[in-house]
Amino acid sequence: MERFLDCFEVVPVLTKLLLGAMVLLHLGASFWELTHRKVAWFWAFLGSHSNPTLIEFGARAQGRVAQGELWRLVTCGFVHGDLIHLVVNGMALVGLGRMGEAVFGPARFLWIFILAVVGGAVAAQAHGGSISFGASGGLFGVMGALLSFGWLRREFLPAQMLEVFGKQLALWTALNLIIGFFLPFVSSPSHVGGLIAGLLAGLLHKDRLTNDQAPNEVTIVLSVTGILGISFGILLLRR
Repeated sequence: MERFLDCFEVVPVLTKLLLGAMVLLHLGASFWELTHRKVAWFWAFLGSHSNPTLIEFGARAQGRVAQGELWRLVTCGFVHGDLIHLVVNGMALVGLGRMGEAVFGPARFLWIFILAVVGGAVAAQAHGGSISFGASGGLFGVMGALLSFGWLRREFLPAQMLEVFGKQLALWTALNLIIGFFLPFVSSPSHVGGLIAGLLAGLLHKDRLTNDQAPNEVTIVLSVTGILGISFGILLLRR
């Protein structure tokens, strides 16, 4: 248990890599604004990026996904609209990534994050929003997976950890979910879709404390089948 708790003391490598990928995409989009749209450097790097630029760098665009660009259901989770958006999600990723990697390990954490990004993007696509981007769907998914972990292991976890993975995390998740419904620039369907995907993934995936959940092979097959089925279903319905 002490070795497990030590994992919370540092930011793990995979979380750093995810954050680095988001930063690089943001810088790329900023240079694109600067060179192709002739935006002043200050606004290119610190202001909001235009929708065409965000779509160019992988945001989910309703029409593009309906035409078959399903890869946008993943890349949209790494694209951010402006520096504040990136910083807020980046800070959340550092905190949740530390917890997620400690509980599930780096490979399973990455898989859960990607599943949640796709789940959030699929929900936004089904809802009919013209464009969506940002890591929040994936972050809600990580929160959902950690909530599932806390519930499954409620009789095994020490009281302090049970409080973190139970009441505290549930309150924080609910608060962020409710706030999103009142902000017009937030894609609430992405949050809900990511959260649901994460809750389910947390029930299926193994963790680093126990070893009695579904084998990784079964988890991957179920996850991929579900994502492909939902994605192609949306593609057919939107045509």
